[in-house]
Amino acid sequence: MPSKNSFQLHGNVISICRNGWESVASTTFRKDYFNELKNVTWGISNGYLYSKKLGYLHRYIMEKWYGKDLLDEMTANGWVVDHMDNDSMNCEISNLCFLSSDENKAKGFTVDKQSEALRSDIALNMFKDFSTDLFQISIFFNKETYFVNKEAGEYYSVASLRLLYDTDYTIVINDARTILLDYQHSGNFKLRNLHFVDYKIEKALLLPMKDEYKNKAVIEINGEQYLILNEYTKMHSLYYEKGWLPKSKTSTRKEE
Repeated sequence: MPSKNSFQLHGNVISICRNGWESVASTTFRKDYFNELKNVTWGISNGYLYSKKLGYLHRYIMEKWYGKDLLDEMTANGWVVDHMDNDSMNCEISNLCFLSSDENKAKGFTVDKQSEALRSDIALNMFKDFSTDLFQISIFFNKETYFVNKEAGEYYSVASLRLLYDTDYTIVINDARTILLDYQHSGNFKLRNLHFVDYKIEKALLLPMKDEYKNKAVIEINGEQYLILNEYTKMHSLYYEKGWLPKSKTSTRKEE
């Protein structure tokens, strides 16, 4: 029986659709399981994508990438497969990670809720790069924000920040919680309080608002496209940088 889903391949991402769904599901492409995955029907059970033949999609993907033995061992020890962005429709391998049941519940009541509540100001997401086995936190600033390094005398507006982690997932979650709590209470956060091993900042481009820019979400200048941030245009997520490795295993992290 043919699948009731439709599947589209965009680079290394498989999009999965079905009539009646409110959103599109996604997972990571790999040749060895693509035909098996698209030859069954995926529905939604308990909020998660499920096939009678292959089970839950997030567990299916973890088994393919980490192996059945590890998945069974982690499950027997009380660990679950966590959707790092709290979106059960996002089953890309970069969005899935093993997490203890208790930590998963705690994340749901803190980071998941806080990140959604603050997304109109700062869009924070966590990722795991399978190619390096390292974690990343990405932040896109939907509200004007400045980077300050008092020792270097630096002060400029930032569009985005990426943090690289060579540590346990729970440490990454705690750093995300720290960032969100500090921002919620004071409108800023200090990099020196975090546990990353490397970081990358993209400066914001500040332009005078011309009449031709009004009512536009994207403009083009010298062949480059730029997003205009206002009350109507917000970034939901900034994707991770695949293959990023730290310059060194240590970081002074003196930035304010």
